[in-house]
Amino acid sequence: MAVPRSPTGPGAGHQVHGDGPAAPGDPSTLGESQQEMGDLADQKETLESELRYARAKLESAQKRLDVESMAGHAEEADKWQQEVSDWQNRVKSLRGQLAQVDGEVQGAIQQMQPPTADRNLILPGDNIEIFVVEDASFNGRYQVRRGGYIILPAVGRIAVAGKTMQGPRRRCKRRSRPPSSSMPA
Repeated sequence: MAVPRSPTGPGAGHQVHGDGPAAPGDPSTLGESQQEMGDLADQKETLESELRYARAKLESAQKRLDVESMAGHAEEADKWQQEVSDWQNRVKSLRGQLAQVDGEVQGAIQQMQPPTADRNLILPGDNIEIFVVEDASFNGRYQVRRGGYIILPAVGRIAVAGKTMQGPRRRCKRRSRPPSSSMPA
């Protein structure tokens, strides 16, 4: 029976070697994430203030347009129509910027959260340890290749990328069994 396991024990995930990006929730990136959250909060507050101002100016311009239109001042009405259009565009732009900042805030929040079991996937470049009780020749550490697979001697390629440790464990068990013969000897 082939049993992939991490260096820290069965079912505990996998060990990633190398100088990749820091893991979410890592204390070294927590301060940076908090600073980013502060900056985003300031940016959001500024955009909300600008949006309130632009809405007030739009409302004022619409009132002036109504007054000038009712008074029959076509030239003034055209001027205020352009003003209304400009403020409508500004409000629309600010809403888009605010939505973008909200998305960045959500992303920063996710970065600050520790990884969950669902995010603990095997990725190319990771190293996994395999321990086979029945045949010690399979035992060892295997690096996940760029194509998302490991190569076991006498078994061949086994796709492991994008899976948790349970998926490769089952595949290794299935692939390492000798084929059963349907013909009697």
